[in-house]
Amino acid sequence: MKQKEYLSDEGYALIGAAFEVHRELGGGLIEDGARQRGDGESKDLLGSRTAGGERLKRVPFGRLKEQIYQESLEWELGLQKMPFQSKEELNVYYKGHILNKRYIPDLHVFGELVVELKAVKALTSEHEQQLLNYMHITKKPIGHLINFGPPSVEWKRFILQEYITQK
Repeated sequence: MKQKEYLSDEGYALIGAAFEVHRELGGGLIEDGARQRGDGESKDLLGSRTAGGERLKRVPFGRLKEQIYQESLEWELGLQKMPFQSKEELNVYYKGHILNKRYIPDLHVFGELVVELKAVKALTSEHEQQLLNYMHITKKPIGHLINFGPPSVEWKRFILQEYITQK
């Protein structure tokens, strides 16, 4: 099995769902009322409300709490009938031994893809290393890092070849 082909269709489906969420909500959203401009005025650019009634505003490079993007992505994955688990506990391994401590990714999609969601201005090497560490300790070969913060979805796919099993 070629490395490029391993779960690539599933990964593209996941990223397509993320783009749909971003298209619907947009990037650069913040929660907690209006953001103040320099003149003290507030500008409502989105005008929608969360389930809790809080107003959402669109502001360049602002942040919508990751949880709102996550819930929206979960909704979209369900609409597209993609199997996923939210906050599923995954086994953690050390030298072949399963530890009592569990790792809980944002999403575990198709039973194989570890997904970490961010809502930051830009992904950093620290975000990438975080996901790679999670993949390594859980022995999961494929990870996706998805950032809803910028004006366009930013995403990266990571592969740890040593954990790919031949089927």
